[in-house]
Amino acid sequence: MAPRTPFAISPEQSSPIRLTDALVLGAWVGLVSGLLEAGVTYATRFAPYISAYRKSSELAFWVLPLVYGFVFLLAAVPLALLSRWVRKIPAALQILGVLGTVGCYLVISYPSMIHPVGGLFLSAGIAAVLCRAVRGCEEALLAFLRRRLLCALLLVALVGGSAHGWVAVREYFTVRSLPAARPNAPNVLVIVVDALRGDRLSSAGYARGSTPNLDAFGRQGVQYDFAFSTAPWSTPSHNTMLTGRFAFEHQMDYPVPNLRHGFPYLPQVLARYGYRSALFSANVSAVTQEYLDAGFQHHDVYTVSTTWNRTSLVRKIIRLSRGHSPDFLSSRTKRAATVTRPFMAWAARNPDRPFFALLNLMDLHDRRRWQRSELVLADAPEPAAQGDEVPGMTSQGGNQEIANRSYDEAVSQVDADVGLLLEELSRRGLARNTLIIITSDHGDSTGQHGFAAHASSVYIEQLHVPLLLRWPEKLPAGVRVTRPVSLAALPATVLHLLELPAALPGRPWPLAETPSSNGDSARGALLAEFNTLEWGPFLKSLLNSRWHYILNLRTGKEELYEWPVDRGELRNLAGSPQLQPVLEEFRKEMEARFPSLSAPRAAATGR
Repeated sequence: MAPRTPFAISPEQSSPIRLTDALVLGAWVGLVSGLLEAGVTYATRFAPYISAYRKSSELAFWVLPLVYGFVFLLAAVPLALLSRWVRKIPAALQILGVLGTVGCYLVISYPSMIHPVGGLFLSAGIAAVLCRAVRGCEEALLAFLRRRLLCALLLVALVGGSAHGWVAVREYFTVRSLPAARPNAPNVLVIVVDALRGDRLSSAGYARGSTPNLDAFGRQGVQYDFAFSTAPWSTPSHNTMLTGRFAFEHQMDYPVPNLRHGFPYLPQVLARYGYRSALFSANVSAVTQEYLDAGFQHHDVYTVSTTWNRTSLVRKIIRLSRGHSPDFLSSRTKRAATVTRPFMAWAARNPDRPFFALLNLMDLHDRRRWQRSELVLADAPEPAAQGDEVPGMTSQGGNQEIANRSYDEAVSQVDADVGLLLEELSRRGLARNTLIIITSDHGDSTGQHGFAAHASSVYIEQLHVPLLLRWPEKLPAGVRVTRPVSLAALPATVLHLLELPAALPGRPWPLAETPSSNGDSARGALLAEFNTLEWGPFLKSLLNSRWHYILNLRTGKEELYEWPVDRGELRNLAGSPQLQPVLEEFRKEMEARFPSLSAPRAAATGR
């Protein structure tokens, strides 16, 4: 007599499953899988090293179960039809086995901590154990699932609602516990246009004339022509802008951010003076509450779409489609309106308290929008910057002309978005007593030096950012400052303008054109770093009013550019005999700031 397989039954016991039962079973497996993955997803928020830069929020507790429930419900239909041709195993067990394997695999593979093949075998084993447990009582199981499906949906609603409610309650009591603010204390609004280059504003001399709203805003306050980020990508830059500390200090960098650096953030300092604070970010990868834990009481980062398209299921569809998935699956950012509208609603609450808000706009960063922009720019010559003449890779994979025009179209769109926000602030009467700072977290490359986008170098195009300040009746209007300044001084400047104690490091930005106290000396030069170990070089740079010094710590290579006359940074003067004293001065300054670099660099250069 042949041995009996775990699921084998006599042919007369096997009967086709009713379609309604198949749908109910599929929905249940999807709901359970979604809830389990939501739990794993939410748990990784407290372990930022797991599934780094792929986080989600409490939205996952209802978005994932509903999405998976619907997808698995649909998948149950063809499985029910196929079960009619496989009569040795009950149809319910076939559907449970297949969908259970898929559901377990999606949950197990989310943290990306197990090999896909191993995860698949483990998932199949779990599904087999589950099928054995219910073998022989399939009808009773289906009857139970039919009766309790509504309860399952109510449970999902309860879990999701409780998660949302807890966040709202926590924010309410946190704001209530703040001390009283000074009478007529001003609001502070920081608008970060992600990846906006400082040389692409019309007021900076760019020929296309694509930023009328930013230009007008600059004329109403103080404009810094040469402001520089401290890093060529978002996470370390934003953390520096709110702590005054550099990346080598706070170490909020890829791939292992240091969440326990202990440095205070600007929102935390302002909370001592009665300020409520909020983060509204479209950068759902690098500028989130997990990687900018700055003491904000309110976070508006993740949306339904950015939550469900980070599920294991959608990520695997995207991977299999090899870049040809539809936008509703692959888009991981938010449009400007989904940032500004919630901000305006939040700002209207608690009008008796001043606020600090950080808005990150990601439209320019999202390269896919460049190719589909409906904007038409007037014909204009390309800018004369020599860096724009360098052939090389571009974000479009084509020539540099296309990359520049696409970037400029996106700049025009984000300028219009900022203009609408500023208009709404004025209409609601918030503009008059609000210090508004508009800047970017880093620049961008459109082919210069052979690079596309950013997070690849510390050349000037990836560090130079716009910086505009406006505070009616408090700050002078029409001021242009050409002295180089660093975004690291943002928190010190805010505290200085609010006339609060200097609780964060840095020298406030000058509010008028003044000569640098160090001139073209290396002392006091602005620091920028690219410390990412996962890809690219390991770079540090120092920049003053004349020179830009770059040190590659991997190779020991040095670069020196006279950037005011060589904006494209095409002529490396590090080998010039006449400039060796300048180079030596920068070496000493770099070694003074980073003593540990002295010996490795000397070995690399033979000194």
